[in-house]
Amino acid sequence: MSRAMGKAAAVRAAMCVIAAAVVLAAGAPGFSARGQAKGLGAVKEVRPGPDRVEVVCANGAVRVGMAGDGSLHVVATDDAEFSRFPSFAVLPEVRERAVEVKEEPERLVLSAGLLTLIIDRKDSRMTVLDQSGAEIIAEPDGGGAFFDGDTVGCVKAMPADEHYYGFGEKMGPLDRRGRKMIMWNTDNGWSPKNDSLYQSHPYYLALRQGRAYGLFFDNTFRSVFDVGAATPDLLSFCAAGGELDYWVLAGPAPKDVLTRYGALVGTAPLPPKWALGYHQCRYSYQDEKKVREIRDGFIENKIPVDAIWLDIHYMNGYRVFSFDPKRFPDPAGLIAELKKDGIHTVVIVDPGVKVDPGYAPYDEGIAKDYFVHGLDAKPFRAQVWPGDANFPDFYRPEVRQWWGGLHKFYTDLGIAGIWNDMNEPAGWDNYLKIAGIPLASRPVPWLDMRHGAAPDLVPHARIHNVYALLEAEATYSGLMQLKPDARPFVLTRAGYPGIVRHTATWTGDNHATWDNLRTGLTMLLNMGMSGMAFVGNDIGGFGGGPSPELYARWIEQGVFYPFCRTHTAYGTPPQEPWSYGPEVTAISRDAIALRYELMPYIYSLFEESTRTNWPIIRPMVFEFPDDDKVTNMSDQFMLGPSLLVAPVVEKGAVKRTVYLPIGTWYDFYTIAKFHGPQEIEVDAPLSKTPMFVRAGGIIPVEIDLKRYHEDPWAGIKIKVYPGPEEMSFTLYEDDGSSFGYQKGLFAKTEIVGKPDPKGYEVSIKPHKGGFKSPVPHYLFIIDCNECGVIGESFGRAYDGVGIDSSHNACIFHVTEGETWLVEPNHD
Repeated sequence: MSRAMGKAAAVRAAMCVIAAAVVLAAGAPGFSARGQAKGLGAVKEVRPGPDRVEVVCANGAVRVGMAGDGSLHVVATDDAEFSRFPSFAVLPEVRERAVEVKEEPERLVLSAGLLTLIIDRKDSRMTVLDQSGAEIIAEPDGGGAFFDGDTVGCVKAMPADEHYYGFGEKMGPLDRRGRKMIMWNTDNGWSPKNDSLYQSHPYYLALRQGRAYGLFFDNTFRSVFDVGAATPDLLSFCAAGGELDYWVLAGPAPKDVLTRYGALVGTAPLPPKWALGYHQCRYSYQDEKKVREIRDGFIENKIPVDAIWLDIHYMNGYRVFSFDPKRFPDPAGLIAELKKDGIHTVVIVDPGVKVDPGYAPYDEGIAKDYFVHGLDAKPFRAQVWPGDANFPDFYRPEVRQWWGGLHKFYTDLGIAGIWNDMNEPAGWDNYLKIAGIPLASRPVPWLDMRHGAAPDLVPHARIHNVYALLEAEATYSGLMQLKPDARPFVLTRAGYPGIVRHTATWTGDNHATWDNLRTGLTMLLNMGMSGMAFVGNDIGGFGGGPSPELYARWIEQGVFYPFCRTHTAYGTPPQEPWSYGPEVTAISRDAIALRYELMPYIYSLFEESTRTNWPIIRPMVFEFPDDDKVTNMSDQFMLGPSLLVAPVVEKGAVKRTVYLPIGTWYDFYTIAKFHGPQEIEVDAPLSKTPMFVRAGGIIPVEIDLKRYHEDPWAGIKIKVYPGPEEMSFTLYEDDGSSFGYQKGLFAKTEIVGKPDPKGYEVSIKPHKGGFKSPVPHYLFIIDCNECGVIGESFGRAYDGVGIDSSHNACIFHVTEGETWLVEPNHD
């Protein structure tokens, strides 16, 4: 039986009106209700083509193509022809090819590799089957596509047992079922009242009975997803303009879906290794003296740090591409001084350029007509931190190239990274000042902006959600050209699918509350499920000041964020790791040290993500899609495939319940073994985050912690946790900073562990790549308390086999190409 629920066309039309009303209420431009939504109607003709198949319908047309074996592309329109407007998200190198069409009396069967699309002839209702022939997407009777004025959208059936993940930067539970979400980049702080935050990701991953698929609605206009909020068994998505343009991505596992999504819109580039360390920021470290004090604090407290960030007060009157001459009289000297201590400098750069004749970026932008125009054909103005500002028209390639080149000001000073903020874009139409802080008095009429050049002007309604993506492309490309031997590091606040190719991201203005500690983790897990691997929250909360307990719990959680940075707002108490007394200082030191200890594992996960699009921190359901207990679990997560982290997210808690899925699990600290599936209660004093390792897991760690991560590692300890099945992990190494890895200068060393009738076999495969690791590798077999080996304690210089009694482990100094059989009494 079809999953289409047997709904009448009237139900579909009602859903269309609801969705369109939401778009209208949100202030979308150009909506002109005709009073009744229309569908595609009956199929009239099929027109095969070299790269797509076009199906002509009574009220419009559908174009179907495919990319790869599991990516199905559907575009529907009610116009006379399809739009030629290119996608901002899909990689330029993606090439579509036509699907195979089988015409039957009542339907069309279009074969697209691993997916099959069936179109009903009478109403163009669409059904998608997976590679097993199971129905994964269906539409109500009458068809799912609809058109109502400028609004386009679609309605799909929602099975009662299907779960929905992704949708990018949204508050709320992990499973988005029952939610209505608006995709419109907005400068909103975290609040249950604010659905629209800084990024828009019109994409979701659906999971039902362990089988997954993905759907990406590639429409940059303001869009709305209703995931069963209006009608429990119907999902709708619509946009205030453009075309009904979406991709269906095959599973069957969540990992398969995300890999196909990455092949479509891109994956995160391999970052410089320093960018994965701990970072410190506030709004703002106001002068050189304060920056040096922060540097000295890390040294005196023996806390690792890789970067100190400068917020808007480093600038001269908030002019981008400038330093205040009084507060930062020698920026090059300061940056070089920090670099000697292994600390990189990152600065904030907003898109708003101060209206100020005599200021070079403004003068150049005016002379070359590079700023966005308003309805009056003059450069559009809004007020941001410097007062009146113009905004670069990043839609134009020549403007992106100009903007990227302006970053020579920073690279010449030795600045290592760029932080793009206020790029939704955000600003004020006019403002009042309270305690020196501008407050909005009325919203900016952003929709008055027009992009491009006459006569082909593009309304801001189409560009708004990708403004930050285009800025990120300009910034990343500019840094690549200015420093071609150094991997760029860019952070963004706003975004749209595809921005992962250029930047890391953080989730904006959170608050120092226990609720935001919990909510923020859920948000990061769904960002990962949305194809955004390099993500983080402001540790400690941006707004307000955390209690010592809250900061301790936040830093313990935050050291597992892919992007790891403490950041706080203007006027809040100090929020450095040593700001809360000796106990929390020690906790922070240990937590940050743990991140650096795990860096060989984390760095290898980042390299894996460049190929697979898999997240670094993963919801439990990503690794265990068949386990019904984890479908909405977000207070514990997986770091990579093997390490389960269960942070404390409740005030005053010194114990917590941890769910262990099927299999054997080792306590990270004691090596005690537990067998899942089961819930266990574990001790969680303020100084401890419960952690467990999956049996069969292989985790490479750094032996001797260096204060700054770019220093050479003393050695890599490969920790192997024997399990009942064969498992492997690939340790990735390179120079950590250049693009030499793209020319083969990397080392990939596969470690394979598997049970053997005599014990447990571990193989170190010959490494692949032209990079020779400068550090020794040691095999560290966990849970060898029965092997009976007598030897020395583990040490860097030890060349043989030994015992680490604190971990019941055998240690071997290994070289590639070796296989070790660990068995009882193997002396």
